[in-house]
Amino acid sequence: MIKRALLFLEAGEFYNAGRYIEQAINQDAENSKVHFIKLMFKRGAHNADELINNFDTPLGNGKLFQRAMRFTDEAYKSELESYVQ
Repeated sequence: MIKRALLFLEAGEFYNAGRYIEQAINQDAENSKVHFIKLMFKRGAHNADELINNFDTPLGNGKLFQRAMRFTDEAYKSELESYVQ
C-alpha cells in the first residue's frame, strides 16, 4: 500500500494516493512512514525532497510529523530528524 501511494504521489495522482494512504493507515496505524507520506499528500508534495524544499511551514510542529516521530524506529527517526533541519 505504501509503495503504491508513493508511486501515485510521484505521478501527481493525489486522489489515488490518498486512497492508498488511508488503506495503509487502516492496516497499520502505527506505521511511521505512512504518516510521513500522508504529510506529503496533505501538502501536495510529490516526494520528500519537494516537501522539505518547497514549503515554508516547519515540519516538526505538525500533527502528522509528530505521529511519524512517535511511531518510528531509530533508523527512520534519524532520517525524519534530518528533514526538520
